[in-house]
Amino acid sequence: MGATPAPALADAGADDAERQELLRCAEREPPAGTRCAPHLPPDVEECYATALAAGRQQYKDPVTGFQCFTELALRQGRSCCGNRCRHCPLGHFRVNPGRRGPRVNRVTEPTVMPGGSASSAVPRVTLLAVAAAARGGGKAAAEAALEQAGRRVRELQARGEGGGAGSVMALVAVDPASRTMWRAAPGGEATGNDGDEDDDALSAWMDFCVANKMSMVAVPVRVAAAAAAAAAGGLAGVVEGVVREAVAALAAQSQVQVQGLAWADEGGALPGLPWLPAALRKRWAGQAGGWQDVATRVGLAHE
Repeated sequence: MGATPAPALADAGADDAERQELLRCAEREPPAGTRCAPHLPPDVEECYATALAAGRQQYKDPVTGFQCFTELALRQGRSCCGNRCRHCPLGHFRVNPGRRGPRVNRVTEPTVMPGGSASSAVPRVTLLAVAAAARGGGKAAAEAALEQAGRRVRELQARGEGGGAGSVMALVAVDPASRTMWRAAPGGEATGNDGDEDDDALSAWMDFCVANKMSMVAVPVRVAAAAAAAAAGGLAGVVEGVVREAVAALAAQSQVQVQGLAWADEGGALPGLPWLPAALRKRWAGQAGGWQDVATRVGLAHE
């Protein structure tokens, strides 16, 4: 979610302290569609910025002398190659951490990450919303969430037209400035950005999708867009925006139509977005609403 410009935040807060908090959080976000690789050395960053400005697909690393693909080139491939490319715009989706090292790249615009072969693609899919386990549950809760998602995938595939792994795609919302993902209620509304734990969660869900030959749709949620959506519809408005951007990304990037929305959480409660500032998240504290409401508002069958 990133259509609303950051300057709109000047009037988004109820008081000056809230406005300043929102602006500070927005300033840490990288531009949409660029800067997926975090923490580049200054000399590399300078070469890369020059290449991007010129629209080039490669640049020469100033230290090694090797040619590196830019995000402009890697987006044309549509699928992660698994080689842990420096500027991979798909969050290192297919990277095997045990062999290549940890996944580190961010997702800075709505992105479809294919998990199966091109021949396994289907024209109509169901989105399955998955989230990091609620805070405090530890490894057991994370494993239980993956097991529950596996059961939901098998159930949806059995009911879906044509079946197969391609008929169900995982949906996640992420912080564009890190790899933090949305978190199952009630822990999702904890204050602060708990990046390390969520980094593990996103990587675990990527492993889950790759193992099950499932694709993933990741939507970054930016502060400005979230503030605008929350003003109109609270947390449900923010999540609705995530689903709409996922639907649009699938249509544009994969020519796939979304027919339904499902969720792995048995209670159907909406997840929290812990990277958003507390000034924004407290506005929807205690509000009613769940996944079924979002599906109805977007016009999708709720599974």
